[in-house]
Amino acid sequence: MDDKKIRIACIGDSNTDGWPGELDYTPYTVYLQKLLGESYLVMNFGKFNTTATFSMDDPYIDNEVYNNAIASEPDIVTIMIGGNECKDYNWNSFGGDFRKDYSALADNFLELNTKPKVFLCTPAPVNPDNFYKLSSEIMANEVAPAIREIAKEKKLALIDINSKLSQLNDLSLFDKDKLHLNNKGHEIVAGFFYDIIATLQL
Repeated sequence: MDDKKIRIACIGDSNTDGWPGELDYTPYTVYLQKLLGESYLVMNFGKFNTTATFSMDDPYIDNEVYNNAIASEPDIVTIMIGGNECKDYNWNSFGGDFRKDYSALADNFLELNTKPKVFLCTPAPVNPDNFYKLSSEIMANEVAPAIREIAKEKKLALIDINSKLSQLNDLSLFDKDKLHLNNKGHEIVAGFFYDIIATLQL
């Protein structure tokens, strides 16, 4: 462990973990590391298919990657999760628990001894005709607004990836499944993170 580096733990689902639609896919954490340079250590704790909601089909907190993230002694934490909540069966059964469980997930990092700066990040938009039939309406009307409200309530910094990518309205940033970011999309998202993190005084 290099105590001289500023340690960034990136929490998320497949749009953090990376998605092998492209054989040479590179998650945004790699691009972010290059942008920030050697004084930072960007750690990828993404896990595909996971949810912030504890009762859904694959809760993030039930995966070993969560334990690794908690143990990583971060100075900064970014949380970008919520895409898998947009499966109809997940949201229809347990969507009412999303705010509570997402907030608890954030608290678990806020309570670490390192007292990290925690950023809540809205997930990438869900394109309506995506291959996996995730609901664009659940993302736009439920998940992303809830994360914005949680950030405001908890007085945490928000990185609104959803709004930024929606404004670009560029399907070329997504894999052919129209859901997962491709390398170009990951590079753009890394820039959004960099613009905020590089200004921090730690």
